[in-house]
Amino acid sequence: MSTSNQLKLGRGATFVALAALLFFAVQAPLAAKDYKAKDLKGTYHYIVSEIRVQAPDIEYCSQHGTIAFDGSGFAEIVTSVRKCTRHPAGTTELTTDEMGEFNYEVFANGEVLLIELDDLGNETDYVTHGRILQKGNLLLFDDTASFPAHPDFLMTAAVAAKE
Repeated sequence: MSTSNQLKLGRGATFVALAALLFFAVQAPLAAKDYKAKDLKGTYHYIVSEIRVQAPDIEYCSQHGTIAFDGSGFAEIVTSVRKCTRHPAGTTELTTDEMGEFNYEVFANGEVLLIELDDLGNETDYVTHGRILQKGNLLLFDDTASFPAHPDFLMTAAVAAKE
């Protein structure tokens, strides 16, 4: 086989390899997970940290517990322990009944909005933004959805892991 034939074969093989690479590169985003409410189903253990203004003090709160998602857009806190300390007042409050119910909305890219419900089951303006990770086994929440509706919330961060 002459050098020019080898070169042509090499170019042909390179072309096939590049075409295959391009095909798979285009297919990868198309095969990306399309998240839905059903991707949040089951019980998750969570921890939350918050810093809030409770004039004239700043309140630092930590909370842990379990939250159950039904896979259809409803969630409720099952267990909860919350400790808040006010500074500079120095008072601390521990509660074990910090229950709550939520509607939630899942977007195709894995983002989640958790919307708190009032005692009558109506949606409030307390909305928490999050993201589904690890195929629905891990959730991360932040406070980006609470501003500007709740300027008293200076910082909120939470993580939840599926049981």
